[in-house]
Amino acid sequence: MASPGQVRIQGDDIRVHARIRTLDVYSGHADASGLVAWLQAREPITGKVFLAHGEPDAVAALTGRLVEAGVPADAVIAPELDQTFILTRDTATRVEGWAARILPGAATRPDWYNARADLLSTMNEALQALPDDEQRLAVITAMKAALTAGARADRKATHDR
Repeated sequence: MASPGQVRIQGDDIRVHARIRTLDVYSGHADASGLVAWLQAREPITGKVFLAHGEPDAVAALTGRLVEAGVPADAVIAPELDQTFILTRDTATRVEGWAARILPGAATRPDWYNARADLLSTMNEALQALPDDEQRLAVITAMKAALTAGARADRKATHDR
């Protein structure tokens, strides 16, 4: 666990000079309209606005909405993974020579967590569509047996290599 004054980002403890707040939910922000309104309530914008979370298309769309709302285009920054900036009261200077730990765009590609979330969503919908709890339990039992058998077969194949 990162200590006070640090945050853990992808397994690395990073020292920060900022107030740290924690949200125990995946998404704790407003939609795009709410974010634009929140920012407009803080005008004039004299520093930089970092858009550090979101799919590339969504970040680009929000950047456009912010510029349309009057935020200077050069004040909106959408950093790439591992980019480093030196922040002062009014500026954000990108540190040159940064090296990404993974290829650009790889962080936004779906991985097994996304596939699991999709599976769980599909499973929940399918279970809810069944006519009664008895059939739901039968499907769950069959899925569990298939998963257990698959895991056993994988362990055996790994062991036999």
